[in-house]
Amino acid sequence: MAKCVQSNLNHSRGAQDLLRQFVLEEGIDICLVSEPYVVPDIPTWLSSDDGLAAIHWRAGGNAGEGSLLGKGRGYVAAKIGDIAVILVYISPNIRLAEFIAHLEDLARVIQLAGDSGRGVLVGGDFNARSHTWDPSWSNRRGELLEEWVASCGMRLRNAGKTATCVRPQGSSVVDLTWSSVNLGPVIYGWQVLKDQETLSDHRYILYSVGVPRREERRSGTSHVRWSWSKFNPENFADALSLTLSWGPAGEDHTTPTGLAGWIERSMTQACESDALVERGAGGYTQILRSSERASKAKAWRDLVGSVEADPWGLPYKLVIGKLRTSQKGLTETLEEDTLRSLLNSLFPRGDGRAPTAQSGSRWDEGWAVTTEEVRAALKKGCAQSVAPGPVA
Repeated sequence: MAKCVQSNLNHSRGAQDLLRQFVLEEGIDICLVSEPYVVPDIPTWLSSDDGLAAIHWRAGGNAGEGSLLGKGRGYVAAKIGDIAVILVYISPNIRLAEFIAHLEDLARVIQLAGDSGRGVLVGGDFNARSHTWDPSWSNRRGELLEEWVASCGMRLRNAGKTATCVRPQGSSVVDLTWSSVNLGPVIYGWQVLKDQETLSDHRYILYSVGVPRREERRSGTSHVRWSWSKFNPENFADALSLTLSWGPAGEDHTTPTGLAGWIERSMTQACESDALVERGAGGYTQILRSSERASKAKAWRDLVGSVEADPWGLPYKLVIGKLRTSQKGLTETLEEDTLRSLLNSLFPRGDGRAPTAQSGSRWDEGWAVTTEEVRAALKKGCAQSVAPGPVA
């Protein structure tokens, strides 16, 4: 069992010194650090290209030895023992397009890190807020992050809604922990240390990670068998479709042996997910449901937002129940020549001259409308309970 700590040091030397002392006293095996003061030039430390994300493991600790899997702007990925660990920092000051680009890069890293079937742990300061993990606020970055996580097959490991960042202007939950489905059952004791001094406005997050299910099975001598009585075809199909959506990569795509191994791992992960669902752990089904909820919420927000831009558009038609059917209208089914003939008959073009008064016509006083009649008609119309606006 490896003990992990996760925090943001805000480039503070004092905060990094205090974290170093905490690691020694608590016997921490893996540190996931956002915005470190400095990244020591030693083999047990790895950092992102911009130095804003760093991973440290304890030499000879319970986690095992580490090695670099990849790094880029705002992220670093390492293989530590039997799992892949990715630390992320995304600045709150970048544009939304850059935020999306960050997530796209991370998706590729997560795919490659977990492609061999190893468990994947992702932590960091995403500077994104959603009611899923932060009860006080939600923003567009949080919506995008939820959709991205669902597409990557990751699950949130934050427990409760305790603030991870506390500042004079308010508190928030921006430090998040995610994991692959097979790693979820062996993550224990996730907690925010509210009373621990950090010399930073971010609190420590502490949890333990065990050996993933796949690795436990490999160490045994018995053949893996599945309980057919607990098999759920719908859950299995959902899990398998999500796994296959990535497709093989690298040697798994170019060699027969690699492709055979990838198919076996995909089937195994789908079976494991189905078993987890039967025991109530949720597995891929919870991921899909979370994605569905996020999509529905986004569609509703877009619909409400369109009221301001087009008050007589889709929202209005939904309310009055007069949305156009999927069938084509009469004019759309007619041939072009037939339609032109009908329109010319109904609306003659004339010779282009202005219309003149008919000869011999005389004004009839019976056609006249008095002021009192106009007022009476307006009063009668206002008395009717009809919503304003165009009538379809």
